[in-house]
Amino acid sequence: MKDSGYGHLKVVMAAVAGAVIALLAAVLVDPKPWLLESSAGQRMLQAFLDWRAPVVPGAHRVREGDTVRDLSLFTLDGKPAGLDAHLGKGFTVVNLWATWCGPCLKELPALEAFANRRPNAKLIAIGMDEHAAVKDFLSRRPSKIPQLLAAEPPAFTPGQLGNPAGVLPYSVLLDAKGRVIARRTGVFHSAEDITRWVESATR
Repeated sequence: MKDSGYGHLKVVMAAVAGAVIALLAAVLVDPKPWLLESSAGQRMLQAFLDWRAPVVPGAHRVREGDTVRDLSLFTLDGKPAGLDAHLGKGFTVVNLWATWCGPCLKELPALEAFANRRPNAKLIAIGMDEHAAVKDFLSRRPSKIPQLLAAEPPAFTPGQLGNPAGVLPYSVLLDAKGRVIARRTGVFHSAEDITRWVESATR
């Protein structure tokens, strides 16, 4: 006879796991500030995204504490650009975005405001989009944020910046040597949001 207590425990555990997955999936669709803006919430979300991301043979994934390898990037005028040359002397916030990503465009004012202040970190953006689309968008909406372009098609996976699921918008905080200090998936609502995230990660 099967142990009914063990069977009941398995059902409960499956229900709990299902509830957690449903909660995180709902957060991806409709982000909740109370979860996404907390360190614990981001750790949960990153763990979930790391788990559900497809495994790409030969692709390199980084997590907190790892150093980002040089990426295949370009300037807006088409010149090759290594990430190392764009890192600040202190901390650098690298933001991945695309013109087709509504939440990415929604957080632009917050990124612009933070870039203007730069209290304790530099900010750069990488367009994960067709070069023509990014340049057309920026011609209509100029930005003071230093902009780089991913290779077309991308020659690196977002996993190389700690974002294997490729969810946008996504930001990663790097130190002067390109080491990952913190990862953030979801929209920043204000410059203060970004400042709090940087300060919390660099204490």
